Amino acid sequence: MYIRFHSNANGHARGFRAFYSPLQIGDTIHLGCGPSSWNLAVNTTMLRVLYPDTGVSHIKLTNQYCTGRVMGDLVVFNQHYTECSSTAKTNADNVVYSNQLVYPESNTPFPIIVHGYRWKVKARLLYCL
Repeated sequence: MYIRFHSNANGHARGFRAFYSPLQIGDTIHLGCGPSSWNLAVNTTMLRVLYPDTGVSHIKLTNQYCTGRVMGDLVVFNQHYTECSSTAKTNADNVVYSNQLVYPESNTPFPIIVHGYRWKVKARLLYCL
C-alpha cells in the first residue's frame, strides 16, 4: 500500500480520513458500453493477486467461444450486445443487457467440458433508449 499526503497551503486542515477494503474480483474489471457493444476489460495483474495461476485464455463471457483480446495486462472484450449469450430486459425507459464473465475449470481442450467455475462475475449494462 502506498499513501501520499499533501496538505493545503494554509496549514489549517484537521487531518484526513482513509478507507480501505480487501481486493475483490469486481475491482479487477472495468465495464463500459459503446454504441452497440460491450466494452469490458479485466486487469490480469490485479486478478493474479487473487488467483495467482490465472491463465488469460480461460477468461470468457458465458459463451465459451466469446474470448477477449490480450492487450498488455488487460483482457479486453468487445462483443455486440446481442452476442455471447447476453440477455436483454426492456422497459419503458431503458434496456439492461446482462452476461457473465467466467473462468471455467476444465481438463479438456477446446471446446471445453466445464466441470465448474473458479469464479463468475455478473456483468450488467444499462443502455438508455
